[in-house]
Amino acid sequence: MPNRSRKGTYKYPQKALIIILPTLIAGFILNLYLSSIKDYTIFPLLSEKYEFVAYTDSSIGGNSTIINHLLTDTVIKLEFILKEGIPGPYIGISIGLKHKSNCKLKLYNELAIKMSAQRFNNVAIALWEPNPYTDDSLISENIVFHQNIFVKSVADYYHIKIDEFEVPTWWKELNSINNEIKVKPNLSKVTSINISNGYVPEKNKPISFEIYEIKLVRNNKGLLAGTIIFLALLSIISVVGFYVVDKFKREKVLIKYQPVEVKENYHDIEDKVLDFINNNFHDSNLSLKQISEALGVPERRITNIIYSKCNCNFRTYINRVRMAESKRLLSETKLSVSEIAFAVGFNSPTHFNRVFKSIEKTSPTEYRNKINR
Repeated sequence: MPNRSRKGTYKYPQKALIIILPTLIAGFILNLYLSSIKDYTIFPLLSEKYEFVAYTDSSIGGNSTIINHLLTDTVIKLEFILKEGIPGPYIGISIGLKHKSNCKLKLYNELAIKMSAQRFNNVAIALWEPNPYTDDSLISENIVFHQNIFVKSVADYYHIKIDEFEVPTWWKELNSINNEIKVKPNLSKVTSINISNGYVPEKNKPISFEIYEIKLVRNNKGLLAGTIIFLALLSIISVVGFYVVDKFKREKVLIKYQPVEVKENYHDIEDKVLDFINNNFHDSNLSLKQISEALGVPERRITNIIYSKCNCNFRTYINRVRMAESKRLLSETKLSVSEIAFAVGFNSPTHFNRVFKSIEKTSPTEYRNKINR
């Protein structure tokens, strides 16, 4: 009896080892391989493979100017003045590949930049790659992935996860791409990295940034933690699973019941959805998820309601409402274009300007001048 009891005690963990051991070995080999990947330094070590070009907002009618542009073996420095003229003026540096790289960039999951910024702290990082969409109606040849970081006045490292880069709303709207579609960067296809100022409240004053190092790194902390958690859960599930299968037989049970009758007024739900959007369009974070949680209506149903009533998607309908209100404010108030942009729910004047021009075929300033003549 004691021997039989001992066998029973260790039977399930022994069976579980058949599943856990190969997984443990595979996880160890994968972590060992990924940990051996060396950092891929773009600047300063690979300067000969990349082209460094400073750019301004002159291509969209801006007046910002570069005071000093310095490129040495150890630093990239850009000193400039942002000037009024367009919403969200900008100046930056573009780091583009001179030729195709053989490095397996897909293996990297972070972009690391050592830099500092003087008299401003909001820096915009953008990754550009060929547009993956093949529709002939698309406007842009390249797709952009964007992320902002806050930089100190003393040199420091900033790590941005590649998965945190997102396609900005203005690009999706410009190319008629559904805003709910999520696209992530493919580092093996990235053709350039752009570093520029983000939102800067004060204009007409000299500001600058310095870049000391740019590299791609492989951060395995998340993978290692995930592997440990996965193996722990696999161990518990395996032992419990073998115990349950060994002790019980699964039987199919047919349950007869009377279905619950649910009555709802479809038109009332339609009105609630549209009223909620119309009353909250000024919230820049308004999303299908937020509306769904507030009204208790599934996201897919909200999408169908908007399409059936207005023949457009969720993002397009919000922009229609925002454009209607922004035109009213432009004609009836003396608020600045930037103030109107934030008032109707846009995160930045630049985004507002792009959306307004793509829909109305004219800029907010030109629209105001035209109706005030």
